[in-house]
Amino acid sequence: MTKQRKREVICLIAIVILALVVVEIAIFCNFSKNHFLGGTQIGEVDCSYLTIDSAMKKVAEKYRGQKCEFTFSTGEIQEVSLGKLGVELDETKFAECFNEQHENREAEREYDLEEVISVDKKWLEVELKRIPQLQEQNMKKPENARVEWNGTTFYVWEHVLGTEVNFEDALLMTADALENGIFQVDFTSVTNMYPEILSSDVLDEVKELNSVILNSIQFELSNGEIVTLDNSIMKNWVTKNSDGYFIDTENGIANFVEELAVKVDEAEAELHFMPTELDKEIVLEVPKAFRASLNKEKEIAEIKAAFDSNWVLKPRLIYIGYPLSTRLNDLVELDKTRQTVWQYRDGSLVLKSECVTANESQDYDTPNGIYTVINKAEDIVLRGTNRDGSKYEQPVDYWVGFIPRYGFHDSPRTEFGGEIYKKGGSHGCVHLPEKEAEVLYNHASEGMLVIIYES
Repeated sequence: MTKQRKREVICLIAIVILALVVVEIAIFCNFSKNHFLGGTQIGEVDCSYLTIDSAMKKVAEKYRGQKCEFTFSTGEIQEVSLGKLGVELDETKFAECFNEQHENREAEREYDLEEVISVDKKWLEVELKRIPQLQEQNMKKPENARVEWNGTTFYVWEHVLGTEVNFEDALLMTADALENGIFQVDFTSVTNMYPEILSSDVLDEVKELNSVILNSIQFELSNGEIVTLDNSIMKNWVTKNSDGYFIDTENGIANFVEELAVKVDEAEAELHFMPTELDKEIVLEVPKAFRASLNKEKEIAEIKAAFDSNWVLKPRLIYIGYPLSTRLNDLVELDKTRQTVWQYRDGSLVLKSECVTANESQDYDTPNGIYTVINKAEDIVLRGTNRDGSKYEQPVDYWVGFIPRYGFHDSPRTEFGGEIYKKGGSHGCVHLPEKEAEVLYNHASEGMLVIIYES
């Protein structure tokens, strides 16, 4: 082969190679124009050298079963597929990514899912309304805690957490999450869950009310009867208004004191007296002049002060006058049946003596009842009229009177006690031996109680 021929062959080969390179370059350039560049990641899916259509199919395949998880304040969870929520791969956005990397080969080639999806908000709204927890009829408003009364005590009516979701907020929250590739949505933040008044807010109020209403205060009347102020009474002081329960102490205490005053009057109308040396109670009517009564104004203030101190202060009965039961330490006691007189001073027995009372056969009487010493005298002459009209005079050394013309005095009798009084008794006075009459006189004082009875 000539040199000329060799050169021609070499040139031809070169031309062929160059043509192939040009074709290859042309093919490559044409391929690149229609495919994503190498290293392209879309939503964590490798889309290198794929067309837009192929890339969309590959990404769709990965997220075909993807669901969005919705969490509610109750802890309930609902799952809905992205397709049902109107989430779609957006071909326009894929194209934007494609063009971006072809215009600038140095551009980022990794794309998040949110960069290539779109959300049909109208479709999303329709689908969210299908979720039971977002349907108005299934929602409940929060309920405030409150104080309630069960007839015996106050208690806390527990608050109720609401499940009322603001649908517009839920829709915006969901759309925003989906557009940002977030598939877990917690609706707690858009739930009207907490009421204005929590159970803890009224707990102290309940404790305070019960600390008052559950107390029990006892008042002992002069006859030993107990009047109790407790929740059976104070429950009627409980009143409710728009602000809740409160205790109407002003009217409640006033009404209780009125009732207490009646019981005090009833107790003061009788004296339940235990006679000396007898295991038998004597009941005597108390003259009105000797009866104590309840000082209602001061009693109301007393109970109110106790109430305000949460019953730290203990109320007591406040009387006008003194109950007879408190005056028995200084006493002259006469039992006509036993014909005996006892005298007490400061609670101690200072005299016990036989006596003689009124002559029953002559219809004279030493009256039963409650009296006080009204006078006392020494060395006087008692004067009076007998039943036959004759006059009598009797000098005495010691006189202690308890009602006009009636009294205790010494007598020249030589015998006392027994049944002398039935036929040989006095005109109504109480006869005592001289020494005993002196003792009674010395220990007697005006105002000292005198109790006369028959056992």
